[in-house]
Amino acid sequence: MAIVLNLRQPQVTEFYTEHWKLKGLYMLNQIYQENKDDFGYFVRLYRLAKSARMDARSVIRLLEIANNDLQSVEYRCERSKRDLDSLEADNRNSARLFQELTDQIATMRKRLDSTRLDYEKEMVIKGTNCQ
Repeated sequence: MAIVLNLRQPQVTEFYTEHWKLKGLYMLNQIYQENKDDFGYFVRLYRLAKSARMDARSVIRLLEIANNDLQSVEYRCERSKRDLDSLEADNRNSARLFQELTDQIATMRKRLDSTRLDYEKEMVIKGTNCQ
């Protein structure tokens, strides 16, 4: 629209802010005026929140939790990731050990069955020889 009307950027920005004022969006105008040279991080925060399907209440709650404690939150997050990795490794190891024990039980059952058959054969042979 600015090109069609042959307007320069400062004039377009002025029209936008006037439009915000007329629509009662005073806070938006105030925030823009305070941060107009670095407004990108607001846009990035908005997009990250949207992609995470977070509503405004959730973003506010997250910021309150992390307020002045971001280092601690990051540390706990990293520690939780390491703990999760460790638990997953333990789980894989336990599954491997379980499979090994299951295989050993199956092998022992086969041995037991084989020994029982050998014993029964021996008893039959001895029983036949004794009579």
